Amino acid sequence: DFATVRAECAEAKKALDHQFLNDVEGLENPTLERLAEWIYMRLKPKLPQLVRVEVERPTLHEMAAFYET
Repeated sequence: DFATVRAECAEAKKALDHQFLNDVEGLENPTLERLAEWIYMRLKPKLPQLVRVEVERPTLHEMAAFYET
């Protein structure tokens, strides 16, 4: 259900928006890789079919992904 996915993503975004990422619990070292993992771990319990999270920084042409193997 995309409404559930959107709602859960909005909650994760709300936890990060207008925050110093270094001050967010679990993101003391906020690399793209850690950010992807943090988002995945936060969403996975409520979205059990989630398999991968990608985070992009388009202005620098950077991307990182997190998934469990």
